[in-house]
Amino acid sequence: MSALPAPLALDLRSRSLTRIADLAAAELEAVLDLAEELKRLHAAHEPRRPLEGRTLGLLFGKNSTRTRVSLEVAIAQLGGTAVQLPPSELQLARGESLADTARVLSRYLDAIAVRTGPQAELDQLAAAATIPVINALTDEEHPLQALADLLTIRERLGGLDGVRVAWVGDGSNVCVSLAAACALVGADFACASPAGYEPAGFEVVRDPHEAAPAHTCSSPTRGRAWARSPSGSSAPATSRPTPSTRPCSSTPTLERSCCTASRRTRARRSPQACCTAPAPPFGPRLKIACTRRRRCSRSSCADQARGRLSFWGA
Repeated sequence: MSALPAPLALDLRSRSLTRIADLAAAELEAVLDLAEELKRLHAAHEPRRPLEGRTLGLLFGKNSTRTRVSLEVAIAQLGGTAVQLPPSELQLARGESLADTARVLSRYLDAIAVRTGPQAELDQLAAAATIPVINALTDEEHPLQALADLLTIRERLGGLDGVRVAWVGDGSNVCVSLAAACALVGADFACASPAGYEPAGFEVVRDPHEAAPAHTCSSPTRGRAWARSPSGSSAPATSRPTPSTRPCSSTPTLERSCCTASRRTRARRSPQACCTAPAPPFGPRLKIACTRRRRCSRSSCADQARGRLSFWGA
């Protein structure tokens, strides 16, 4: 029997990333492998500068803290330069078309990261540009956030195959991208969303316990990952309900032996006590399981909003 040919080398140069579907499974894994290696080199103070002399344009039509700073710092650490391109300061503000802007920017830059609203605007830019266009958030997808979350999960659990990822919250752009990414890497994805907040295109459940059932993990390197829709959700803000207060049970909500934390969406092990707190603005009438190791007051629990797992009331 003849030997199998060597696997084809992956080459993502000159490729745009407008949505997770732009990547094949092997390509997504290769991106995570490279990110893990670059992270290791940075921690060991071994600089690697493959983008020396390259320039990344940041065309951000929406406000950003984490994505903008992450991209600026990343391009600097890799040897390149970031250029801020506020749309209000470009000819876009005077009526120049997206296609013309993309063609002009392609003559000066090596890549463009775009943060905008409609996905169609990003697609139009990518179609006209002759350089890679990266989706830094649209109303439909946020692939960079999904890739960062998968890297965190893989680091914490040792792999992605067979991992169950439970999303608890509104079906935002991050939820859509994370679901698509999980499908590529063999992870099981479940989403618990309230009525009217479901992500388009796949089934959801109403009860967070159904999305993330409590059980003991059978493998030391596999388990469950939690992702909660952050309070600053990027989903369209139409018809959001008014935040309310609802008491939760005095009994810890879930017992779990394996969990991980995605950036901005942390989940702790075995909540110790519950309290009443104002609901975050992303969903209606929430039960909030406090993760502090002592009982906390209403005000102190509200201050810990970034370290909690939220559940809907009955």
